[in-house]
Amino acid sequence: MRYYSVAVGLILASIILLSCASATTTYIVSYYSPWLSDLSSDDLFHAVHDYTRGSIGTTTTSYVGIYTSSTTNKYSNIQRSGLQFDTSSIPDGDTVTNVTLCLWISEIEETLGDTPDLIVTDFEPIDYVTWSSDDYYYIHWGGSSYGTAEFSALSLNQYNNITLFGFSVNKVGNTTLGLMENHDFYNSEPAWSKSNNNHIRYQSAIGAHEPVLIVEHSTITPTPSNATISINLLEKYSNAALVGQSVTLTPTTGGSGETKTSTYGETLHFDVINGLTYWINASRSGYEDYNETYTITSSSGIYNVYMERILTPIANHSYAHFSVVDQTNGGLIPNAEIRLSDGQTKLTNSAGYAWFSVNNSEQINYYVSKPSGYWPAYGAMNLTADESILVALQRYTGPTATATMPGWTPVTVPTTGTGVDPVVTLSAQLRQQNVQEGMDVWYTNLPFISQFLFLLFIIGGLGLMAGGTRRN
Repeated sequence: MRYYSVAVGLILASIILLSCASATTTYIVSYYSPWLSDLSSDDLFHAVHDYTRGSIGTTTTSYVGIYTSSTTNKYSNIQRSGLQFDTSSIPDGDTVTNVTLCLWISEIEETLGDTPDLIVTDFEPIDYVTWSSDDYYYIHWGGSSYGTAEFSALSLNQYNNITLFGFSVNKVGNTTLGLMENHDFYNSEPAWSKSNNNHIRYQSAIGAHEPVLIVEHSTITPTPSNATISINLLEKYSNAALVGQSVTLTPTTGGSGETKTSTYGETLHFDVINGLTYWINASRSGYEDYNETYTITSSSGIYNVYMERILTPIANHSYAHFSVVDQTNGGLIPNAEIRLSDGQTKLTNSAGYAWFSVNNSEQINYYVSKPSGYWPAYGAMNLTADESILVALQRYTGPTATATMPGWTPVTVPTTGTGVDPVVTLSAQLRQQNVQEGMDVWYTNLPFISQFLFLLFIIGGLGLMAGGTRRN
């Protein structure tokens, strides 16, 4: 797992637990299906919500959401989905202590608004072996909510974690769950607007960032323990969760430590003793070792383990750490191009991160672009020490134009939509993004210019002909 929606580090639980021999088992989805309401025509929200059948999707991705139609106060469909995991390997005598659902989100749409949430709820299919269209109704609207995630808190193109509370795992067979949008779950109609939707799309096919259920379970022993900590392992500057990263907790008073590995970048949970101080140790090739102490208390706290890359110091230079994100939802943007005026160019990695070594006390202009779907962004820096630079790229839709700046290769950038003067609007947008004065803007998709010039040519020619006739 590359990242997750709630980026907290160490969370203390003020509940009483028993220390135990614990294990973590990761289950890959064994069966899945998306449904959308099988309507013959658009209908009112509650009618669509109460519909008893749904068309089963067959793609490698699944959707959860609601969609309005072009007819006032009507809805075209509601999408729900179900997931199934074979959890029969958990020993029957074990106690499940933590359950986490991990989804790889590939699309988020909130044009309908009204604060959409993803809800994890009950699902009891008619037949656990073969699901049918009638199962659309059996994803329990109005049932129990075991976990939620705000659409706006989800990150694109990476795993997002949803911790489940009060969720029952089947230790002798399959565990199933349903996914719904919150207005659908609570049967509460959102504020209607024409042809809009709230939906998320997640990868569901096995072998392509499939859904994962992480179950922690333990055999209870009489040794007392009165706290639990949950640790996230993050890369410094990019804040990306580190895949395959281990961490060890050891009491400073002595004794053996406990080591766990975050296989997907998921949160790691440890049973600890309240009042004790622990060493938190982590190491990774190419990164500084992490060695810090933390004292367990009964109150909740946040603690992130940040692993810092080893970068060789260079005389009279500083490191600029760039993170490129989506301005709309904060999702990390991979393969964004960052170009510096000193000639350096890099693409961001899968965590939207790239670093540069630049001269101290020298103004360096930077230019960040992701041609497919984003405005470019411009800025300047003058470093005297290492610094983090966050660049938020703005999405766009509509016609396009080509913009050039002295010394840069032309890139395609958007204009606005119909009815707005594109020259004025584009100029204003670029000024807001700190584009230097003197930018040359060349427009495509403006055929009326050539038509206007042709008309002037014809009128001029007719004038010459008329003038010649009078001289005769």
